[in-house]
Amino acid sequence: MARCGTIVLLAAGMLWQGCATLGPPPEVAVSLVTFRPLNAALLETSVELTLRLTNGSPEPLALRGSSHRLYLNETYVGRALNGDAVTLPPWGSTTQNVTFFLENLALMGTVQSLGNAALINYRLRSELHAAAPNPVRSFKISATGQLDVRRMIEGLPR
Repeated sequence: MARCGTIVLLAAGMLWQGCATLGPPPEVAVSLVTFRPLNAALLETSVELTLRLTNGSPEPLALRGSSHRLYLNETYVGRALNGDAVTLPPWGSTTQNVTFFLENLALMGTVQSLGNAALINYRLRSELHAAAPNPVRSFKISATGQLDVRRMIEGLPR
């Protein structure tokens, strides 16, 4: 019976030590730097967004991919998936180009609701996936701001 108690005590100690060393998750942020129109088809438009990924912790952070959803005036218009590995330096940032595929029906409805306004509110919801051995598997982040969507549409190939 004493042996069973020793095993339980050792397991509890290992669990406590494991939790104590995890520490707070890294402080990660994403922001939109630029966008560039790529291609337009009947139902879909593709644009390349340059995103800035920022690591606010003293340790480097290795990422193995990301997924992003773009909302214009709170209407979902498209998404991007990126499987590129990237390492964020400690207390630093890097940029990454990501191709978004936008749904034209949602995009045009949002643009038409603008009237003569040139700027539109955007919200970018991102999930960054950490590479091993980081104990935190993914980071869910949001960024907001304004875009000149008319400039984006005018820049599309005809």
